[in-house]
Amino acid sequence: MGFKSIIARMRNIQLVGAVLVFAAMNFALVLIDPIKHIDADSLPAIRTWVWWATNDYKNQSKAPDVVLLGSSVMMHPTWWQEAAFRQQDVDLVVDHESRYFEALLKKYARLNNMRAFNFGLPGAMASDDCIIAKTLFCGEHKPKIVVIGTTPRDFIDNRFSHAASSRHYRYLSRFTDDGKLVDLAMPQWWQRIDYYVNSLLYFKGKAQPVQQLLTHEATSLLSPILKSLPPSPLEQVSEEDRKFAMHRAEIQKGVFVAHPTSPYNYVDAVEDCFSRYKTANDPLYNNQRQWFDMCLETLKERGIDVVVVNMPVTSTAQRCMRDGVYARHVDMLKAMAQKYNFAFLDANEEYQKHADQYDFTDWAHMNASGGAKLHDIIARFIASQNALVACLSNDEENGMSVTKNTRNTKDTKGTARSSVAAASDKQL
Repeated sequence: MGFKSIIARMRNIQLVGAVLVFAAMNFALVLIDPIKHIDADSLPAIRTWVWWATNDYKNQSKAPDVVLLGSSVMMHPTWWQEAAFRQQDVDLVVDHESRYFEALLKKYARLNNMRAFNFGLPGAMASDDCIIAKTLFCGEHKPKIVVIGTTPRDFIDNRFSHAASSRHYRYLSRFTDDGKLVDLAMPQWWQRIDYYVNSLLYFKGKAQPVQQLLTHEATSLLSPILKSLPPSPLEQVSEEDRKFAMHRAEIQKGVFVAHPTSPYNYVDAVEDCFSRYKTANDPLYNNQRQWFDMCLETLKERGIDVVVVNMPVTSTAQRCMRDGVYARHVDMLKAMAQKYNFAFLDANEEYQKHADQYDFTDWAHMNASGGAKLHDIIARFIASQNALVACLSNDEENGMSVTKNTRNTKDTKGTARSSVAAASDKQL
């Protein structure tokens, strides 16, 4: 046997040995899973929109009475109107309270000390609403009422792949056993390949939390040195940063602030609308409908009341939809609400009575003016429902007010008012 052959055999032995050592380490880590035993809240994470909202929600002194849930079609009008109502800048990243909606509940339902939380998230789908409800709305964090605002996009977005591809879902799945939801979160077999590979290869599946832990430790170690360095111009927040904040993976404070006196601005994003409503997307629709059903079932089981809201949509959005998509959406919401004996509100039908072209910033999102009308519709509706008012009233003071307010009130649809945001603020 020649020298080269001996060297080759030694290399092969080393390679086999390395593979065996790696396999043994991987098996041990999968079996023990040291990350699993760490409190999920204590693990460092990329500060996405859902990270900020989740931490703010969990840090509330007590659970909000009402949670406004949905995509950016709920998030935007709530925050923009909040800035107009408070007459001050509101940092959309860290401030999730809706004092305006609280004031409306006090005005129409005579309910004092109400607390409302805006849990709208950019690009959220029905599956994201479900995972939020399953992981957060329980125990001491359980709200009394969840208002779920949806549009057809939340069920058929042609630019969305599957539930597990969502940043919101990926973050919140750390708080639950997502193995039970694999088939629904990744309905196609090729989507599950990565999940199973991650489950078998520990260093791949746990790469992000391991990297975040190492980054956190390195940052803490180097913090004294970094603080002594002059600020970098790259850390300054520009208007361009704010423009694309909704699409960024990591968000920082101050990157997206609502101003009380922002001038009206409309962005013509018809191509974006067409791309999202390109097809009726029946496979995704059927999948997201199951998530929505699971969301309502979870809230029902936990004793949380729900208001299912069909959100206002623009004529542009309706033109981009395929025939039958909008009617299918509204009928589905009605059926789901009826199935679980929850309230249903067609806010779009009410809004169209007082619609204004200046209430939207693009084909989907309302501004402060639109937000004033939207929340007025929702608050009036809640005030008209005896069961919902009774649910929110749990102290002696509110109970006395409710008796006076609802004695002759029938459970009928709320009505929209025609006043704009400024007038609304003065009335409140």
